[in-house]
Amino acid sequence: MALTVGYVSGIIALLIFVVRVFIPHATALIVVGLVRSTSPLTTWTVVSQELFASKWPALLRTDSQTRVGVSRGVRYGKWSRRIASYLVAIASIVTPMGLYDTIRPSFRHVERPFGYSPDTSAIGSGTPQRSNLGFNRICGAFTLAPCPGQDVVFRNDSGRVSYPNGYDASIPRNITEAFESGLATMAPTVSSIWDIEWRTYNVFHDEDGEVQNGEDYIVGRYRQLETLALNNDIEPVEGLIVDTKNGGIGFRNHTTPSPNEYGSSWSEDLLFIEPHTVCVDTNLTLDYELSYGLSGVEVSKLVLTDRGGFANLVKEYPTFDRDNSQDDIQLWDRAYKAAWLNNVLTMLYLNVTNPRDEDHERAFMYLDSHVGKTFPLDLRFLNTISYDSFLTTLTWGKYLDLNNLLSKNSSSNSTSDDSRYPNPFDITSTNFTTVSLLCKGAGAADFGNITNVGVVCGQVYGAARRMDDGPPLVFQPGSRWSTSLYSCASATRAVIKTVDFAYNGTDGLRSLQVKDVEDKKYDRDEDKPLWGVENTHMELQDARPLWGLVSEEYKGRDDISVIQKESLWLPGFFREQTASLNAGDNLPGAEFHTNMLGAAYRLDDLDPRIQGTADYTAASNLGMYAKWQEYSKSPNTTSKIINLIWTDLAANSVVGTRGWLSEPVSESNSRNAVEKRATTPTAGDMREVEVTDYNKVIRYRWAFGIPAFLSCFVVGLIAVQMLLLMCLGRATFRRLRLFLNQTSVGRLMGTFLYPGLVDPSATTRNWAPLAASKKVDVSGAVPRAADPVMMINRDKTTAAEDPLLYDQRMAQ
Repeated sequence: MALTVGYVSGIIALLIFVVRVFIPHATALIVVGLVRSTSPLTTWTVVSQELFASKWPALLRTDSQTRVGVSRGVRYGKWSRRIASYLVAIASIVTPMGLYDTIRPSFRHVERPFGYSPDTSAIGSGTPQRSNLGFNRICGAFTLAPCPGQDVVFRNDSGRVSYPNGYDASIPRNITEAFESGLATMAPTVSSIWDIEWRTYNVFHDEDGEVQNGEDYIVGRYRQLETLALNNDIEPVEGLIVDTKNGGIGFRNHTTPSPNEYGSSWSEDLLFIEPHTVCVDTNLTLDYELSYGLSGVEVSKLVLTDRGGFANLVKEYPTFDRDNSQDDIQLWDRAYKAAWLNNVLTMLYLNVTNPRDEDHERAFMYLDSHVGKTFPLDLRFLNTISYDSFLTTLTWGKYLDLNNLLSKNSSSNSTSDDSRYPNPFDITSTNFTTVSLLCKGAGAADFGNITNVGVVCGQVYGAARRMDDGPPLVFQPGSRWSTSLYSCASATRAVIKTVDFAYNGTDGLRSLQVKDVEDKKYDRDEDKPLWGVENTHMELQDARPLWGLVSEEYKGRDDISVIQKESLWLPGFFREQTASLNAGDNLPGAEFHTNMLGAAYRLDDLDPRIQGTADYTAASNLGMYAKWQEYSKSPNTTSKIINLIWTDLAANSVVGTRGWLSEPVSESNSRNAVEKRATTPTAGDMREVEVTDYNKVIRYRWAFGIPAFLSCFVVGLIAVQMLLLMCLGRATFRRLRLFLNQTSVGRLMGTFLYPGLVDPSATTRNWAPLAASKKVDVSGAVPRAADPVMMINRDKTTAAEDPLLYDQRMAQ
């Protein structure tokens, strides 16, 4: 139990209570030890007070504790006092324990100046300064093609395009204004597509002078700055909020308020782009043993095992609605279709079943498999299996010898494992290439528009799981392992999220905490953002569509499709054949999301030494491998691996440039987004922002107050009874003084041992001077007078014999 101020106060109160109990008991013993058995009457009154102020009468069970002959009212008063005393004693110890101090927000908002807060981490230090060369757009998959809005071109009779004034890669102002026009009705921190820039870039120029007339222009380049995938946190880095709990990045040029002693909090609306992945189990596994080989531990006895992917195949051809992708993107249906096609083509290759062709009226006329059946495979021409790696691939069926390399290079006496499979239906890698296209729903020749969402599909080889009883991270010869095969489909969506921040100002950007992130809530459908997607009227391979937040005026146009909803599935296209993390132009908002998905799905040939990425296969990171091994146990958690890899790649790929210090957008004053972000804000730039300051306050845990509440109740009850008796005239100070005097030990002994010495009803001021000198001996069985006793005739006493008694008589 951690000590708090309240607990310490309670402990102190307990010690004080112990001391307070100890003192009267100790002094009572001291008095008993020092008083003489023969002492004056007043001494015995004081001794009685000291003794009865302690608990010795109760501990020693003396006369004051008897119940015999004691009236009911006295017993009631005695127990009331005792109960109240006990409760107050307990309350004095327990009540302070409920006190604690905490930092809590104040009840009012204040405005504090916000200034740019640089990121001093590796990812911040490695982010170059922003360039003033602006965005550019180069269209055409194989040759330069005019982008939408570019009209300085020339076409001859044969349709050949030329650029007499050079290829203008700049983006027309009307296009840039369109895809940020919706910011005018948004919070000032919400970003547009023009607030997304490549984190690292190169400056190019066309040697032939065709592009931009030979002037410099920017192209995106990927450089890994830091690996965040395993952080399991929502953290700010230069230009971004990186969510490695759920996957996704938010765009924010970081500013923080002037420091407050206990910190401040506030909320912002930010643009997020987040990956969504759905994986489907093919119900096929690759099973093998490890053995010693020429290069150390190697895979051996590799088999493809039917876990129901063949035997329990649903024979109906799967479909999904690709024309309604913005309302329902159907990622599961896409991934399932890819898994189904992969399994069927594998079955045909292995001759497990038949297709529909001229010789067969229908497909699946036979099924030569059952759950648990294994199909031996050969590793000599395959590089997909790795016992210590997590792998993804864009090449479906890669575990098969689809190019018949074994049969072509084997003699007629070959005993190769794959020679057992005659491949009667001539299945090759070409057949498997259609799997990806049918999963994505759009190919290179489809037009760029709002329907053709940037979906990327791939096959996932999960991190191997040990099937015997050995340690799961020890790859020893003779151990048995299994790799699950999954089919996955991914897409990204843009969404406005509300982010709660807290800042205490002690360590720069590291002191900026993200307390919560959730999708922005809207009271009405009319309040939801308007998303626009460019209708390029060009093939996807030639031009990626632009997207962004648009205003009402862009509804119903031919060149822009507009929808009003919480989020937008981003359009785009990823070409497997020319996949690269680098870009040929400077338009990151339209490209990076699909480029990073493509990289996440091609770990089998994504060489970190060449591409400059982290090793997401985890072959060189056992900690990452352990995490991937855990996630690979099911398709639901396998999808999280893809999302985390995308998030890490995206965080290293792009940066957000919009924040509180950015130029505001209004309907009457739109920016030229291509030219405005020439410099990074500096520490001197400030803007007032409303925040909630935190203050230190004292709080109380009310459970600790129960004894105090009971004490108050009992004390209140006693007070009510006291006031009632006082009002009735039964409890008066005069009567109280009389009872005190009449029950005084010294006065009682003086009355009976020295009769007639003093009037028993005399006041203390009159009684004490006469009785103080008279001694009583209590050493015997009963008290007795220690001075000579003589009867005094009060009526005949003279002033000379006893002046005080004479005065009393005369006064009467």
